[in-house]
Amino acid sequence: MSESVVLYEGCPRWLGLCEIQGEVDSKSVDEIGLFICTRKALVPVDAFLERVNGYAHRAIERILPNGTDLPDVQALFGCREYDDLCIDAFPAQCLPPVLSPLRDIIERGGQLWRGVTVALCSELVGTPFDACSDWLVFGELLHTGALIIDDVQDGSPIRRGGAACHEIHGVATAINSGSLAYFIVQQIIERSGLTVEQKAAVYGEYIDLIRVAHIGQGIDHQLDIDTLTDEPTADELRSISAKIHYCDLLKSGMPFRTYARIGGIIGRGTAQQVAALGSFFQCLGSAFQTVDDALDLVGLRDDDPKRGDDLRRGKTTLPVISALNSVSGEQRARLIRDIRRAKNNGPVALQVAQEIVEMGVPQRCRDQAHDSLQEAFSRLQQNFPDSIGMNIVRELSDIILMRHY
Repeated sequence: MSESVVLYEGCPRWLGLCEIQGEVDSKSVDEIGLFICTRKALVPVDAFLERVNGYAHRAIERILPNGTDLPDVQALFGCREYDDLCIDAFPAQCLPPVLSPLRDIIERGGQLWRGVTVALCSELVGTPFDACSDWLVFGELLHTGALIIDDVQDGSPIRRGGAACHEIHGVATAINSGSLAYFIVQQIIERSGLTVEQKAAVYGEYIDLIRVAHIGQGIDHQLDIDTLTDEPTADELRSISAKIHYCDLLKSGMPFRTYARIGGIIGRGTAQQVAALGSFFQCLGSAFQTVDDALDLVGLRDDDPKRGDDLRRGKTTLPVISALNSVSGEQRARLIRDIRRAKNNGPVALQVAQEIVEMGVPQRCRDQAHDSLQEAFSRLQQNFPDSIGMNIVRELSDIILMRHY
């Protein structure tokens, strides 16, 4: 008999081969069969993500220790020898003020798709993924650092249902803690047990992501609505659409691409498999951003305080361009005036958001994201056979685009 345990929705799910003898439909049977035991009915993927969240938070405890004992200090400084720095005498009470801003934002929760991406891609290339692995929080640490910096740059007062990091700890501390997150993930790489070749490949993906994402953030700062003229032409809208495309690609598509490729690398996938995973998840990341921008106009709920946030900040997004492209002449001129009035004006931003929703823009954006992802999944299937892992990829992709959690 052969057996395996799979981390999937109704976890733990037991799969095994067994000998079957007896009768089925009045016919004698003596075969090898597949036995599947879920222990209970399958639950939605968001419940599966909650379980992954539990593993991830235990990893956070290891990487961002709360204590001030010497082992905690040594863990933070990493695996290398620092005898000349006299780490044993380091004033450990200095650590909590440095780490607590980062921990605060991470512990508010969030979607662990980035860690799940690493795990899934490792499994897809044939290497079982350790559910307790620190790789589950590699992407979450980088993402949280970026959120903290992003909130400072945008002046956003709220993050994950609470005050933004800089509102609590001040701008200087927020910038420092956010930047620290970009580098603290080195501990995960160094302790991973990967071969020298695998580590070199992972470092290449990691550094590429940090560099390219900053370029994307720089483009993001160029998307102010005031850069458009009072009556934007088709050429003008095409030009800013290109900027938005590369902003979304580099800030959202590139991170998913990186985590997928890292999963393939630590799972010892072939170059073709790693490339295929990166291509699909890059499309997923960009599609997610499209849906996220559309959701900004709709809100997660009726009283969502962040509804219309992009309009209030004067940011030009794909849904805004879609709305402008759907009208012309005086209608376009009036709409651009309304969008400009929404900048720094909450009530007007909500009115304009509702107007764009009634134009059917969010649904068009979601349909566009869904269609592009379906094409990408078809290409992924050319490299990977049907499996539980591929089913999870499909279902996770759907839930990311549905955004019902």
